Amino acid sequence: MSWGIVASVGGTIVGGLVSANSAKKAAKTQADAQQRAIDAQTEQFNRGIELQQPAIDAGNTSRNELLYRLGLSPSRTGNATSATPLTRGDLVNTEEDVFRPNQDLYQTNDAYRNAWDGFQREHFAKYNADSSSSRSGQEGYNNLLTRLQEGFSLDDYNAQQAARIQQEQATAQADPTYGNLLQNFAQARANGTSGYDYADYQAPQEFAYKDFEFQADPGYAFRQQQGQQAIDNRAASGGSYFSGAALKAAADFNSGLASQEYGNAYNRYNTSRNQAFGEYTDSRNFDYNNYVNDRNYAYNAYTNDQNNTFNRLASLSGAGQAAANTATNLGQNYAANVGNSITAGGNAQAASQIAQGNAYSGIIGGVTNAFGQYNTLNSLNKGAAAAQANSSSDPIGSLNSYYGWTK
Repeated sequence: MSWGIVASVGGTIVGGLVSANSAKKAAKTQADAQQRAIDAQTEQFNRGIELQQPAIDAGNTSRNELLYRLGLSPSRTGNATSATPLTRGDLVNTEEDVFRPNQDLYQTNDAYRNAWDGFQREHFAKYNADSSSSRSGQEGYNNLLTRLQEGFSLDDYNAQQAARIQQEQATAQADPTYGNLLQNFAQARANGTSGYDYADYQAPQEFAYKDFEFQADPGYAFRQQQGQQAIDNRAASGGSYFSGAALKAAADFNSGLASQEYGNAYNRYNTSRNQAFGEYTDSRNFDYNNYVNDRNYAYNAYTNDQNNTFNRLASLSGAGQAAANTATNLGQNYAANVGNSITAGGNAQAASQIAQGNAYSGIIGGVTNAFGQYNTLNSLNKGAAAAQANSSSDPIGSLNSYYGWTK
């Protein structure tokens, strides 16, 4: 074999190995870059969730408070007892291909947890396997339910839940803020929880005024007294105080005075009555208007407080929902970006493997071609040597000379 063939084969092998190693290094470099990108995206996602979490927590708290204030949930923390009774089918989670416990019951109810764990121990001791490792058909499911109900009474649990619901409702009903956003002002005022009050309107007594009495009129009485005194004085000075003429004069005076003063007295009475009625009306209207103003102020203040409370809680709840939506979008974008990075990394790995395969295939092909060329040339050389030997008078010597053989 000539050195040229050896060099050709060696170059093909070395070049192929270098190419395969370069493809492998390139794939590792790209995979490392993809992992760094995933790490950066993970850090960004976690930071985004961390920034949104306070708003989500505040939104949840506000939503729970709003539901409580609307009387829709007896719990301010959002963990009110479910009013739906459990059934036998709720004792085991069969959504997956394995039997799983009801997580709420397992975490909160000792009797259920002990029954489930006891069945697991018995099953493992008997079959050396976890009962949830695989389904054992309807019979195994029924056995599990039967064993659970031996240590956990479904009826007792539902009865306890019903009693707990009643207690929660009673506690909430005793709280004046429970459902208060649905109370109108009249209800809240009657319950003493409005925060604003006003004095009820006390209607005054019907207007009353003394009847008209002509003789009681001060003007008439004064003029009558003065006139009668003048008559008496004149009669006395003449010595006829008790005479018929004096008496007739007094009667005529009083009759004339009554006739003259009746209208004046009535007008004075009517003026006084109208003035008193006006004062009565003004006082009544003043009191009623004050009552209306106080009532309207209390109603408007109560309504504004109700609206402000509702709007603030609803606003915070909405902000929490918006933050939850943002977190959802972050999760979706994170999943998409990481998925793209993983896909790109897989594509790079696949391309590297293809490149390495091509390199190794090139090595095999190059070596095969080199040896094929060597064999072809060797065959040609042998044919030329044989032809020269056949035409020579010393064939053996000719072959020795052609190939450089020595004795």
